[in-house]
Amino acid sequence: MRVTNAHPPTKKVLRYFLFSCYTGLRISDIKRITWANISEDLLSYVPMKKKKQNETVTVPLTLEKKYLPDFVPGPHPIFNVFSDPVSNRYLKEIADEVSIKKSITYHTSRHTFGTLMAQTGHLPETQKMMGHGSIRTTMEYVHTSHDDIVKVKRQRFGLDT
Repeated sequence: MRVTNAHPPTKKVLRYFLFSCYTGLRISDIKRITWANISEDLLSYVPMKKKKQNETVTVPLTLEKKYLPDFVPGPHPIFNVFSDPVSNRYLKEIADEVSIKKSITYHTSRHTFGTLMAQTGHLPETQKMMGHGSIRTTMEYVHTSHDDIVKVKRQRFGLDT
C-alpha cells in the first residue's frame, strides 16, 4: 500500500496499524508496549485484557520490524499513539486515498492478523499469539472467501495443477 499524500500523523497511524496487522496487537496494547517487551526477535507482553490473569503473550517478530520506529531508550511506549477515534479517522483517510471501499478501523488490523495466521493452518498457535482463552474466540477473527475454500479443497484432493 502506497499512500502518496500522507502527512506525518497519517504515516504514524499507518505505521502502528501495519505493525498490528503482523502482530495482532490491540490498540490498547500498542499504547503500552515498550522496548523492554522486545528481546531479539520476540515481542512478549501481558495484554490489557488479560492483565488480571497476568498471561504473557509472545509473538515472533518478522517483517513487521520495519514498522518499528527508531529505538529511543527509556520506559516510554514504543509508539506514540493517537486516541482510537483519531486513529480511525486517519485510517479512513488512507482507505479513501487508496480506493478501499470497506470500512477500516484500527481493529481491522487484528482481524487481518487472525485471518492471515489461520490460513497457515496453525490455529492453536494463532490462538496463543492473539491471547485468546478459546479457539472459538480466535475463529471469530478468521475470514475466508469462496475462492479460498475452492483453492484449499482442490489442493487437499490433488486437483490443483
